[in-house]
Amino acid sequence: MIFAAIAATVVSFASQPAEVIIRIGEPPKISIIAPAPPALAAEAGHAEEPPDIFAKRPLLKEVCSCESWGKPGLEPRQFEKDGSPLWSHYGTSDVGGCQINFPTWGEKAEELRLDIIGSRDDNVEIAAWIQDNDSRGIENWRWSRACWGQFEGLFEK
Repeated sequence: MIFAAIAATVVSFASQPAEVIIRIGEPPKISIIAPAPPALAAEAGHAEEPPDIFAKRPLLKEVCSCESWGKPGLEPRQFEKDGSPLWSHYGTSDVGGCQINFPTWGEKAEELRLDIIGSRDDNVEIAAWIQDNDSRGIENWRWSRACWGQFEGLFEK
């Protein structure tokens, strides 16, 4: 039943019809196949600047670079080269430039009217909200600390 609710939420976020595949197993996995609209697919080539959020949160920029590229110092990417949304390659339901965990943060994103699947700016905006409002803050991305940890302490929150 929870999978149906998650799948319905995922489809409501997709800007085009999406195919949702739910695999029951250990661990359960949800796969979403939804092409990005042409205007957003161009974002995969970094046609637009990231939101001003990073100016106030330089550590978050390094975190998102590590999450989406596997190395610091790059603009976070929201989409794969083919224009499809960037989903985790590690079997989780993390999406986008900041690899936001959809089952955990999808409802909050919807409440804030953010499209964390189809918009890099919205994905970064929810990451900033998480950093500022969740008690775990930047620890939400602790699994990639080996990549971004060198910047900890160099920047303010």
